[in-house]
Amino acid sequence: MTLPAHAQSLPNWNVKLPANPGTSSQTVVLASGVLSVKRVFAQNTVQVSVPLNQIATVSQPYLYKTNWLIDLKLSKKATQVNTLNLGLVDRSPVAEVSLLFLNRADAAQARAYLMTHLHA
Repeated sequence: MTLPAHAQSLPNWNVKLPANPGTSSQTVVLASGVLSVKRVFAQNTVQVSVPLNQIATVSQPYLYKTNWLIDLKLSKKATQVNTLNLGLVDRSPVAEVSLLFLNRADAAQARAYLMTHLHA
């Protein structure tokens, strides 16, 4: 399990961090106006990329199980790719993407960052 890079300023963009510690990991990359999220579980990998200009709203941080989440509602559906270890691939349109964080402060700072960069 890879821990967040504490040397980076928050939010922890472009890093890999535990999502549901012990069961999966999440990689979030923000580059060239596109937010990409990849979650790796024991049985599958889920990936989605969303241009910042297609994020319509960002929820307040909330606690779900052991993670703090923010939900990104999209103005246009994005394709979420779910690849099972067996080789099966499911592509589903999604209207909302969630980002998981280890604590409320990271989630709040990620939300604030996104809010200042939307539709820029």
